[in-house]
Amino acid sequence: MKAKLVHKTDNYRVYELSEPIFKGESDIMGEINIKEEFEATKNRIRKDLPKDRYDAIIVALSMPCTHICISDATTHIERLVFPAYEFNGEYSGTSMDIGGKHTMMIHGGDRDAVYDDEVYIRRLAQINGLSYEKN
Repeated sequence: MKAKLVHKTDNYRVYELSEPIFKGESDIMGEINIKEEFEATKNRIRKDLPKDRYDAIIVALSMPCTHICISDATTHIERLVFPAYEFNGEYSGTSMDIGGKHTMMIHGGDRDAVYDDEVYIRRLAQINGLSYEKN
């Protein structure tokens, strides 16, 4: 599996994966079924969105996961990974993390629990039975 950076801001990066992933793991929730997370996300999409936007998001969430968002907390030192999806050239992530480690904001986070993006991508490849190929 390869991962191509397709969007970047100060706080997060979105990667497009060459192969879909179906599983993730949370340090709190354990193994995560990404298809189930996408289904739960569909139920939380605001119904008052313009119909074409709503429909595009529902279609995107009906597809296998081929995007991930690696996000840095803004209030403390923490990095988490989320399933993401693309719709009409925009990217969005779900609310259930599939990688990374939650840290304590009251302690300022944990610098030792934050790794380069490649480490999270490689781990996701591993738990999905794929081989990670560095670009």
